[in-house]
Amino acid sequence: MAPVRKLNVIGSITILLGLSLGAVGYCAWSLMLMHTRPWHLEANVQSRMVQCGTGPGVSYFGEEWNELAVRVENAWLCIEKADKKYWFLPDYSQCISLLLSAGLDAQLLSLKINYRQRDQKKKLEALLATLSCALAGSEFDQKIWMRFGLRNYNEGRARSLLDQAEFFNDRGEVESALTSILRAWDAYTRFSYQSDAKFARFDDPVLLVRWKKDADQLLKWTRRSGHRAILVDKLSHQCFLVNKGKIQKRYSANLGRNWHRRKDQAGDAATPEGAYKVKRLIPRGKYGYALMLDYPNAEDKRRFQTLKRNGTMPWAARIGGNIEIHGRGIPRSIGPMATFRLMTVKCRNFMVLLIWECPLSPGRAL
Repeated sequence: MAPVRKLNVIGSITILLGLSLGAVGYCAWSLMLMHTRPWHLEANVQSRMVQCGTGPGVSYFGEEWNELAVRVENAWLCIEKADKKYWFLPDYSQCISLLLSAGLDAQLLSLKINYRQRDQKKKLEALLATLSCALAGSEFDQKIWMRFGLRNYNEGRARSLLDQAEFFNDRGEVESALTSILRAWDAYTRFSYQSDAKFARFDDPVLLVRWKKDADQLLKWTRRSGHRAILVDKLSHQCFLVNKGKIQKRYSANLGRNWHRRKDQAGDAATPEGAYKVKRLIPRGKYGYALMLDYPNAEDKRRFQTLKRNGTMPWAARIGGNIEIHGRGIPRSIGPMATFRLMTVKCRNFMVLLIWECPLSPGRAL
């Protein structure tokens, strides 16, 4: 048993000596590391700083990056100071601590930037899809003005900025694309607000009741008097030939450029609203067959003077005239691209000819 016990003691002593030598070696290695300039750590931190300081999304974290850059600069100053002070066996322990801390924070900042970039990419795709649908006129609420393909400066600007955003998105420039799409949304919002304001009157319950009442009275008048009349629906762009209280014919019609407005003065490209009489029949006018109306009538003149007194209209403005229901001089030629010069109700020539052949004499109500 003695030799076995002796061997156990010797083995234990050997293990203890090995552990002691390992600990001493580790301490010596650690001390050597503390006295060796951390080149690899410096390069790693510098690489992370470059990664965080370039690319999309950097400007959003500019303040954090600047603070981190100051800390890295302090670590490098610490290394330079250690090099000068301890030329034989410099102590880099404090410098290594600063670099490790800055490196970890740089990695965290890089993760933040990548996460925000992915989030911004999702937002960009959603905004691009939504604005594209809105400009295509496929909004869920289907506003009245979306049927007519309205165009103005803000609408054109929204389309241009949308194209710009899609270009930046294809190039992977998410921040630039987001800037463009947000500006596009702002322009579209202005366009939508202006369009809502223009067409608000067509949703006004008071006006809707009044217009329906006027149409009913016109039907009753044709039934009672035996005269024909023409009813124009501005919103649906249709003309109705009414006879004996019934709609005899229905025709599509083109109106002035600003047809949604009530005509106030000459040159406003608007279409008049009210009850008018055929003042004159024109068989061979510039626009073919035409029915000259008695615009402005007494109500139009009163309204014109009221707008002038209120300051809504300049005093130099003129009320205008020469309002007709006419063709365009070429059979079936009228279309959506027609040039609207006289801002009148325009129908296809065959429709005006058909009305002409009906007994619509001057002086009869329209």
